[in-house]
Amino acid sequence: MKELNAAYAFIRSFYQTHRILFCAHCGEVNFRPKDVNLEYAACTTCAKQLQRATPRKKKDPCGNDRCAGTIGSNGRCNYCGKTVEEGQKSARDEEGQPTRSWVTQSRAFGRSAARIAKPLFLALIACGSVAAAYVYYLHRDRSAEPALSVRHPSAAAAPVSESPPQREEPRRAFFEAPAHVVVSEDSVYLDLFKTRTVSREEVVRLQRMLKTIGYAVEKADGAAGKNTRACLRQYSLDFGYLPTDRFPRCFFEHAALHHHVALEHPDWLDIFLSGDVGKWMEVQPENVRREMYAAVFETPSAAVQLVRRYKFDRYKPLPKLLPETKILKSASPAAAASLRIRTPPGKHHYLVKLVDFEDRREAAVGFVRSGTTLVARLPLGAYELRYASGETWFGPECLFGPSAQYGRLHRPILLTEAERTAADSTIELPSGASERQAAERISEFDF
Repeated sequence: MKELNAAYAFIRSFYQTHRILFCAHCGEVNFRPKDVNLEYAACTTCAKQLQRATPRKKKDPCGNDRCAGTIGSNGRCNYCGKTVEEGQKSARDEEGQPTRSWVTQSRAFGRSAARIAKPLFLALIACGSVAAAYVYYLHRDRSAEPALSVRHPSAAAAPVSESPPQREEPRRAFFEAPAHVVVSEDSVYLDLFKTRTVSREEVVRLQRMLKTIGYAVEKADGAAGKNTRACLRQYSLDFGYLPTDRFPRCFFEHAALHHHVALEHPDWLDIFLSGDVGKWMEVQPENVRREMYAAVFETPSAAVQLVRRYKFDRYKPLPKLLPETKILKSASPAAAASLRIRTPPGKHHYLVKLVDFEDRREAAVGFVRSGTTLVARLPLGAYELRYASGETWFGPECLFGPSAQYGRLHRPILLTEAERTAADSTIELPSGASERQAAERISEFDF
């Protein structure tokens, strides 16, 4: 009990000699002794000022405008020793005098000059700040325009008349974060969802894209809350996106390629912000670098494949166990027709990709071990079969490494109603001499 009483006595004395201050910025509780000046006390967590300093009391000038003194706490001038009334009376008495002493004249001139100089000085500072800001933003807009001009695949089809080194700049912007980006305030992003007609489905799509790219969106619930606006603002800062009157369509176009790359590479946001891909491409041979820049915006798969090559050169991954023969990804799990894909026996294994001829989207992706058969369920239609083959598997992010071979079947695969009622369609992947007749070699960026 003595120890408890002593503890309570210590706590009481502590609260009697200390003040509790709450930080308005981070909400942290701070304790400060009462006998310490708290005018400029800082928070122990965020180091910001806890409370505003007491404004200084403006001193009253002497009643005589010819006197340079001010009224003190005793009510008298600290220069001439007169009160306000006495100073005013002496000023009236001196007005009738024909001349002034040189001391009085100099003091009066000094006060008049001070009254004029202060507002003039503040006006000059304001004009200089406005001029500097105008020059900065004008230079910023000119320097940032090339980096933000191309942000999605559709811009690659625009004709360019500049020299080849200038054509590489827009594509390089996809792999390098913008140097100068003006991001609007939070209130602007709040108005984006209030002043524009944004449906719940569009908000859900926006949230899913942000979450896939790597931002901490809590859940795709279709509500444009504080968390969604903060993630959108951070995306604008990282990728150089500026909302326009076409929001949210402009966002979907801008983030489409980044979203597609992030589906295959979940760490794409960290790679992009580091700028390592652009540095890695600069050290490549000139012919290889031009091939990379030319292929970046041809298809989203080319950008995915380029990141695969970068990861293999940068991280040097170890070989992994071969997956089983199965479908790894399918756009239509409940499909009508079946397609059987056979592989010849040997050391080469295959990663096959079926692309819809109509919308050029991936319908299914599967892994087939050598000498086995893969059964894929697909909707009726026409498909193009592409494959990557190799002996050593390095995982879904690096595939078969730099020694992989890529190909594409000459003839499209047709799945019709007649074939569905009959036996399943069967395709056998070529190898050796038959590969030249049934398939063609393609670049890894065309895969």
